[in-house]
This record gives sequence, structure tokens and C-alpha cells, in this order.
Amino acid sequence: MRLERSVRILVRSYELAHRDLEAFDRAVHANDKRVARTALQSAAENICAGLTALKEDPDFWAAMGNQLARARIDRKALDAALADLDRLVEEEGRILERAGLSRAAVTRLVGEFACQIRAFKANPTGDNLALARGKVSNVQEAICEVSRAALRSERSLWGRAFRVVKVGIKVLGGAASIGVNVAVQPLVVPVAVASVLGGLDMIISVGDVLKEGRENRR
Repeated sequence: MRLERSVRILVRSYELAHRDLEAFDRAVHANDKRVARTALQSAAENICAGLTALKEDPDFWAAMGNQLARARIDRKALDAALADLDRLVEEEGRILERAGLSRAAVTRLVGEFACQIRAFKANPTGDNLALARGKVSNVQEAICEVSRAALRSERSLWGRAFRVVKVGIKVLGGAASIGVNVAVQPLVVPVAVASVLGGLDMIISVGDVLKEGRENRR
């Protein structure tokens, strides 16, 4: 199925981009600009691959819409899952590990997920889904542009590339979390629905970082 293939790409892309950013951090700390530049470029390429697969997969968005509909129908079961956030976050970590992510990548992704799910207040609507698709499209275009560019280590240019990559991996992480839950978990499990909501919030929450980056280039 196309959805399962997209999920595999999302998970692998997130894992590789996570490793790239770890290498980037080490290189920056060692003041090795050449290695840092290579790692940042590789992270952008991996995120571009993941978000391109996501953008072009209608099955992913249909499955996500089905999960959001379940959240609206069975709010009591969802509330029960959200009432024990520690258990929910722990279960999400196990789901992501079973999907093939390393412990380090899971720790990073679960940290983002926990922040978003703790702020959850209301069921998303079709407008939220449309907003998420728009965010994915915009971020995919920006990150793929960075992946094709010859990065230089001047602070202003490197800074924008780094901001775009950080936004990109957050969106990719949200999408990977959603994909794993809709593809692996039974659709009636409230934990899966809550996980989809957390991933959706991760995508939507990227805000105006890309807009700020474009304004800084003017």
C-alpha cells in the first residue's frame, strides 16, 4: 500500500535527519565548518525526501482525516487517554521504537510530542487538516530548496538554512508519528487517535519561522 511505503520513508528520513543534526551539532562544537555544512545539507536532503513522499500521498491524508473523525465521535475515550499523559507519552515511545526508530531519535520525537499533547485543548476540524497540508507543502518547498543549494558557512545564510532544517524535522517528526499510528495501530485505540492529534499539533505549530526566514533574505 502507498500509505505503508510513505510511512517507511517518513521513519527512515526522520532517523537519518536526526543523525545528521547530531553530527552537525558535534561539528559546530568542534568548529569544523566543512563537516557541519555537509551534515546540514544531508539533513535537508533527508527531510526533503520524507516530506515529498508525504505531500504526494493522498492515502496518508485520508487516513489522518479518518482518525480526526474518530476523535470527534468518541471524545470520552480520547479524554481517558489524555488524562494519563505520562502513560500516553510512554506508549507513544514504544510505538515509535517498534516502527524502527533509534532510542535517541525516539527521545527527541517524544519530547516534541509531549510538549504538543500537553497543550491540546480542543478537537481539530477539517480546517486544521487543511492547514497542516498547507504547512507541509510550504515546508517541503523550503527544505528542498535548501537541500539543492550550495550551503556556505556565513552566519546569515547558514542561520536561515539551520532554521529551515529545524522546522523541517519538526514537521517530519509530526508526520512520522501520525503515519506510524495510523498504519500500525488499530484505528479504534484511543492512544493512536491521541498520537495523531499530537502529531498534527507538531505540524501546525511551526508558525511563521519560514516567513521570518524569507523576510531576512530580502
